[in-house]
Amino acid sequence: MEEIVEVEELEPIDNPVFDYYDLPSKTARLGTPKSKKIKVIFLDIDGVLNYKSWRDHQLNYSMKNIEPVDPQKVKLISKIIKKTKAKVVFSSSWRFIMKPENPQYNNKKSRVYKVKRLFNKYNIKIADVTGCDFVSPDNKIFGRGCEIQTYLDNHPEIYNYAIIDDAAAELQNFIDSPHMFLTYFENEGITEKQCEEIIRFLNEEKNCHN
Repeated sequence: MEEIVEVEELEPIDNPVFDYYDLPSKTARLGTPKSKKIKVIFLDIDGVLNYKSWRDHQLNYSMKNIEPVDPQKVKLISKIIKKTKAKVVFSSSWRFIMKPENPQYNNKKSRVYKVKRLFNKYNIKIADVTGCDFVSPDNKIFGRGCEIQTYLDNHPEIYNYAIIDDAAAELQNFIDSPHMFLTYFENEGITEKQCEEIIRFLNEEKNCHN
């Protein structure tokens, strides 16, 4: 596998409420030759690596020691990567704030730093991020579903992939797809069972989408 080309630096947008980065749809890329087939995990955070009972427990336990994600769920993603050799493409809205130019990136008290720390601990590397193609040209696909589909269209080197996400409303074009592994924020995020299912799915050649 050739070295991954980093996504070009993004410019911060002034916003009094959110840390948001402008991501032109054409900048996201894996940088892998089209002849080299790869497997990809489209990874979300909220509803996958954290969930309601986890957040409630954190708030009740200690406001000072809140972890934004469950380390046990991060370990499951790490296990999938190790067992499948898949690359991680960040489809979560967290992709807009987990950038070095964000002042929170190196602030040890920030949620961004804590997620980065856990990713590093379990050797989770973000190979790329999805773009911002929020609505398809025919207006039939919107949101994350459109962003992921556009990414797939632009990367024919991806021969198998898994979408791990809880945003069912924005993923209607994938909701019945075998590539979709739907998690639930209200319950427990990604589960051990789903972890094993994803590993099997990504390692089966018959699931190639090209």
